[in-house]
Amino acid sequence: MRFRPWVRTTGLALWAGVAWPVSAQTADTLSATEIVKRADELLRGKTLQGKYRMTVIRPDWQRSTEFAFWSEATEKSSIRVLSPPKDRGVAFLKLGRQMWQYIPRINRVIKIPPSMMLESWMGSDFTNDDLVKESSIVEDYTHRLLGREKVGDDEAYVIELIPKPDAPVTWARVVEWIRVKDYIPLRAEYYNERGEHVRTLLFSDGRSYLRATLNADYNFPGGYYVFVELHHNGVGARDKAKYDPGALLEGVIFNLAREYAAASVMKNVTPLVSLSLYALQNLNDGSGLAGPALVWSAAENLEVSLSAYVFYGAGDTEFGAFENVYFGSVQFFF
Repeated sequence: MRFRPWVRTTGLALWAGVAWPVSAQTADTLSATEIVKRADELLRGKTLQGKYRMTVIRPDWQRSTEFAFWSEATEKSSIRVLSPPKDRGVAFLKLGRQMWQYIPRINRVIKIPPSMMLESWMGSDFTNDDLVKESSIVEDYTHRLLGREKVGDDEAYVIELIPKPDAPVTWARVVEWIRVKDYIPLRAEYYNERGEHVRTLLFSDGRSYLRATLNADYNFPGGYYVFVELHHNGVGARDKAKYDPGALLEGVIFNLAREYAAASVMKNVTPLVSLSLYALQNLNDGSGLAGPALVWSAAENLEVSLSAYVFYGAGDTEFGAFENVYFGSVQFFF
């Protein structure tokens, strides 16, 4: 059994990599619409092409998709999936406000109606509309400058976007944070028709982060299997006072600290019974968790397990505030 607690932040970086030219017009004279337009043009550029990897992370599974992307301004774009093999060749084409999908296994092209623009794209938190931009944040929304706020070390415009009547949009309200000095988007929050905040999108500000994992495993005499791992999380903080639990709860980040260690030991007590113990240690604040588990194969198609999560550490640490959890499960296979 391999214990891998580390998760990579999922990201879809469609970044044009162009700089906005400096003009004589000052930021204070720009309208909210002009600010949004500049930020949108920074993201898109006149043309954009590249290969991307999107990693979707869920509590019990992880999936990566690689695809090629082409776009020309806001009117034309195309996506072709490169992997995994079962999805290879699936393609999407957008011309104006129309979108089609090609499914190679049935050799068929399907036109995607506006009602499906809010549907998940390839099992991710992105929608069809996000990928091909069937709607335009400049043309299909009204814009209102709410003020300025600090986002990290940067000052940002806070702009509210409300859809125009009959606009083909999927969100009832969008709030964007756009950096004052260069109009780079920093954050966007999306709200549904009930006013519920359902998604947050963070943009890279150009800084690089390193994530690295070093692991080893070995089968020792006596039937013991041991796995150890060290992990460096470049977006985490060494000082617990700088933790961002809000971003963790929103799913924007998945680890608070900078360095972690993990280990797992498993032994088959009998051919039908196995015992395991895994541990995860936050090396920065001293907190962690331990998880013993007992698995019994009661029959060829029946498995019974007992497990626990035991947390430790001070109350202001990453794991210290959690209560211990004890649970069992019965799985029947047919």
